[in-house]
Amino acid sequence: MNRVLVVAHDAGGAEVVSSWVKNRGDSEFTFFLTGPAVSIFHRKLGDIEVCGGSGTDLLVSAADSVLTGTGYGSDLPKLAISSALSQGIHVVSYLDHWTNYRSRFEWNGKLLLPNEIWVGDPHAHQLASKTFRDTKVRLVPNEYLRDMRRDIMAMRQEPREGREIHILFVAEPMCAAAAAHFGNPNHWGTTEFYVLEKYLSYTQGLTQPYHLTIRPHPAEPDGKYGALISDRVSVSERPRRPLAEDIAWADWVVGWDSMAMAVAVEAGRSVFSCIPKGGPPLALPYPEIVQIFDESDVGHSVRCGSL
Repeated sequence: MNRVLVVAHDAGGAEVVSSWVKNRGDSEFTFFLTGPAVSIFHRKLGDIEVCGGSGTDLLVSAADSVLTGTGYGSDLPKLAISSALSQGIHVVSYLDHWTNYRSRFEWNGKLLLPNEIWVGDPHAHQLASKTFRDTKVRLVPNEYLRDMRRDIMAMRQEPREGREIHILFVAEPMCAAAAAHFGNPNHWGTTEFYVLEKYLSYTQGLTQPYHLTIRPHPAEPDGKYGALISDRVSVSERPRRPLAEDIAWADWVVGWDSMAMAVAVEAGRSVFSCIPKGGPPLALPYPEIVQIFDESDVGHSVRCGSL
C-alpha cells in the first residue's frame, strides 16, 4: 500500500487536502500538521494521529510520496517539499485558491517547486500551467467544494416571507496576507477594517430588515472586529462554528476574495465582493459574484439578489 505523508498548516490548503484524503482508502496516510490544519483534519477524519513540530526529514524518508497544502502561515509545507526533493521522494502540492501561485513556492529568495502541482478546476489549471510551465500541473477535482455543497443543501431552510435578510460577512486578514505576499501590509492601500466599515455603511441604505454577522478568518482572533460593531444592534460577530452552518444560515455572503465565497456560490447563495475602488481585481472565477463597489460609482452600484 502506498505510504503518503500529508503536510498542512493553513486552513485553505487543509480543507482541500483533507477532503481528498477522506475519500481515499487505497493509501496509508501519516499526518504532519500544525496550526489550523490540526482541527480541520480531526473534524473530517476523526481521531487520527498527528505529528507536529520537528522531524521533517525522518517523516519524509518513511513515505513513498508527500502531499502538501500551500499557504503563508508556516514554512512547514516548503520544508517538506525541500526534504522530499533532496531524498528523491515524489512530492505534490495542492493549490487551494486562484491567487499568488508563484509566491506560495518562494522560499529564501528561490522558487521551490514540487514534482507535481494539483488544482481543483479548469480555471486554476490554466493559471497554474502558465505560471509553472516546466512543472506538471494536474486537474484533481476539488472534493471540498463538492462536500460543502452537499452539506449546506442538507441544512438549508426555506426562507420565510417577510423575515430579515441574513448577511454573512466572511472576513480576511488582508494586512497580514499583503505582508506575506508582498512584504508590505499596506500593499492594497486598504485594510480589513476599512473594507468592513465601508460595507456596514452601505447596509444602512438597505430598505429590508437584515441581520449581518461577521465570520472571522481561521487565522484571526475572536473579537477582532468588536470595537467596530459594538454599537450596531443588527450586526454581531459569529461564534466559531462550521462554515457549512454559517452559509446555510445566510441569504447573502459578502467578502473580499475568500474561498468561503466560492463555497457560497456553489451552494446557490447570492454572493458579493466588496473590494473597494483601486483594489486588486476579483480572483475568484465565478461570474455570479457581484462586485458592490465599482470604479465609476463607489458605494452605489450594488445589485442585490432577491431572496
